Amino acid sequence: MIQWLIKTFKRIFGIRQEFCLVVEQFDDHLEAVYARVNNHKKKIKLVKRRKIKNFDKLRKPLAFIDRLVVALDSRHATTLESVVRLKRSKPQEIINEGELDHLVFRGLWEFLNRYRSWVGKKMGISDLDLVLADVQIREVNLGSHKVFNPTGFKGREVLFRFRATFVPRSMADLVSKFRSWASDLLVVENHSIVSLSIPEPTDFVVHLAETRTCVFASRPEERLYCKECLWGAKNIPRAIANTFSVDEDVAQAIVGRYLENGVSPKVARIVDALIRSEFRILLDMLNSIYNKRENFLVRPAIHFNFKSFVPRPEYLFSNNRLKSVDFANWALREGYSFVGSGKKYFSSPLHQGTVALLQHSYTDAHYDFVNRLLKRRVRWLVS
Repeated sequence: MIQWLIKTFKRIFGIRQEFCLVVEQFDDHLEAVYARVNNHKKKIKLVKRRKIKNFDKLRKPLAFIDRLVVALDSRHATTLESVVRLKRSKPQEIINEGELDHLVFRGLWEFLNRYRSWVGKKMGISDLDLVLADVQIREVNLGSHKVFNPTGFKGREVLFRFRATFVPRSMADLVSKFRSWASDLLVVENHSIVSLSIPEPTDFVVHLAETRTCVFASRPEERLYCKECLWGAKNIPRAIANTFSVDEDVAQAIVGRYLENGVSPKVARIVDALIRSEFRILLDMLNSIYNKRENFLVRPAIHFNFKSFVPRPEYLFSNNRLKSVDFANWALREGYSFVGSGKKYFSSPLHQGTVALLQHSYTDAHYDFVNRLLKRRVRWLVS
């Protein structure tokens, strides 16, 4: 009731600024970013950020939250997008609401049957222990034509693009707890939403963290998690530590001095060779994934999201097939500005995923009608 009153008040007085909280899950901690987003004036202001041990330590803010984004890692959530095509039994007849409702229901079950066991295997749990946190329709086509509402039209084939997020049943209570925190709650797989937010053509998105790398595949009819590699940012200081017979803290200091041109030419050459060698190991892992996944006629377009500091060899990114995600710059091109301390924070390569999570369009008002039909069907399925 309170949430409804606040939303009504803001609508009446034309208040378009949203108070957003993004909670990102990392290997051993959470990071919470509080921000004010005004899409009308195209301004994003960082209010504060906190590093938190776990969800038990996360406290409900005193201020009302318009949007809460809980971005879980790939072990605790799966967000995927895929197309379902359905043949109509009577293509010459006009689609009415009853038939559309039935088509949505058929499409949903085909989607769930296609991916439920795959999602369970990906997260290492039984598909009986999966909970559907959210599902929506992001695109509708009637034959070769894109439509927002197919009622009143004829056609042989209907296409629905579904997007869904699954979480383990053990996370259901946490999801329920967060529902009272904000007007809009979005529980998503962090890397998937970041991958879906890239405004450029891409085939794969590589998310590099401290100890592992997650790869996401993007195809015209399917966008989802692909593979995890046991390669992370710590591989580089570990290789340096082994070479110089020092501990990893000293090795990390050597990396810092190397980046500041504060080491001798001989040490610089050794460190540079180690960095190149480690990246070659990563690229060999990625090549094996790409070759198994698709038979590309040209090298795939790949975007890298650096979630942890990695001294990368710039020569790798000198061609237009390998790029780093740069959501801050993409936002600036659209006329957005970052206010206050957010200028420095959001421009960092390590926080590009946070910019994506703040700006991502989680719903599409054009498909409100078909999604109302969908929500009616899944009310008993969604946690």
